[in-house]
Amino acid sequence: MGERHITYTAKPQKWAFALIFFFAVLPLPYMMQNQAGPVLWIYIVVLSGILLLGFLRFEIKVETGALHYSIQLFSKSIYQLSLPPEKIKRMLFCRFGWTSKGVVIGLQKGFSIRLVRFSDAGIQAVYIFACEHELSVHKTDEYLSLEKSTAASKERHEKGRKL
Repeated sequence: MGERHITYTAKPQKWAFALIFFFAVLPLPYMMQNQAGPVLWIYIVVLSGILLLGFLRFEIKVETGALHYSIQLFSKSIYQLSLPPEKIKRMLFCRFGWTSKGVVIGLQKGFSIRLVRFSDAGIQAVYIFACEHELSVHKTDEYLSLEKSTAASKERHEKGRKL
């Protein structure tokens, strides 16, 4: 089998950050009117931090010998982790929300990594990687039902295109 290097990207939900930012901005005019002083500056710094979180991007690169996970802010990598199969204890494929598939990668040492909001192709590539390296894989019942419903909807869509 040939060498493959496929990168998948996920971004945080923009509406969630917009909602958080909106409710965080609401007290700002009141604070400015009452001249809150240093508290106002701390509040502005916290607001800036919340705004920056909206520009995060998560990447998983699936290679033959390892998974490479990174968190990026404005295309600059702020966290990177290379995961060869020896570092991975287990992979739990679960459902996040109504229609989102995800993976929780349990590591031998350190915190688990959650892969959420990646495309179905990205989740499938991680599953294929796990199978190729005979890693411990578990799919929850909710994940399996979501997998069945996505397969059925794809089949209906293909059937409709042929008509």
